[in-house]
Amino acid sequence: MIETVPAGWTETATCTSGTLGAIVVAAGATTTCVITNTHGAPPVGAITVVKNTVGGDGTFSFTSTFGLTYLTTNGGTATQTFSGLATGSYGLSETAQSGWTQTGGSCTNGTLAIFTVNAGETTTCTITNTTAEPDLIIAKSHAGDFHQGDIGDVYTLTVTNVGQRPTTGVVTVTDTLPAGLTATAIAGTGWTCTVAPLTCTRNDALAAAGVYPVITITVNVANNGMVFGSPAGPSAFQTGDIMLSMSNGGVQWRRHDFTW
Repeated sequence: MIETVPAGWTETATCTSGTLGAIVVAAGATTTCVITNTHGAPPVGAITVVKNTVGGDGTFSFTSTFGLTYLTTNGGTATQTFSGLATGSYGLSETAQSGWTQTGGSCTNGTLAIFTVNAGETTTCTITNTTAEPDLIIAKSHAGDFHQGDIGDVYTLTVTNVGQRPTTGVVTVTDTLPAGLTATAIAGTGWTCTVAPLTCTRNDALAAAGVYPVITITVNVANNGMVFGSPAGPSAFQTGDIMLSMSNGGVQWRRHDFTW
């Protein structure tokens, strides 16, 4: 059943079984449809969506039942209001974006998935996203042992981004040698390096889970007594002692009678 609604009137209708456009009549039952016409403009409300970002700005896509498709933040925020909406239930969802995590989402009359617009009121939904930062770690390693008087021993530094976002700007790697080691060379593909100070830099972005080309450092080991603060007992570095680079990046020595 379809009613022709005169100008200036609005219609609301309910049926006990089905809808006004598709009424269902069951055997032995009576289906009742109630049609109400209201003179004047239909009741309306509004929706305001507030997008906040922490750590930067971005463009975020949405699926909604009221016309919101995207918002671009500026200075960490963006706002859009949709007015003249019929009262009732609405919803929205945000498309996941690489490098960002949704850390907050709420609506004044419900949840993001389903909320209500009331006559003469504005429902406000606020969504917060936080950018994931790059996180660089350095691994130091070498093959074999470092002995007293060695010339041209080599170890490497490897930089890995274990964060969820690419690096931006200049990345600087600086290594400090313990007493008894003297650097003679430092180099790596794509790195700009200096021996004094023992530093390498580059400005190309390193993607999440990416690894820069290794930095290779060449050193000489002193052939006279050396003092290291970490081990107990005699501090002289003696013939047959070995140098170990530890997993935390430190370099220590052990006496020749050290066994695993």
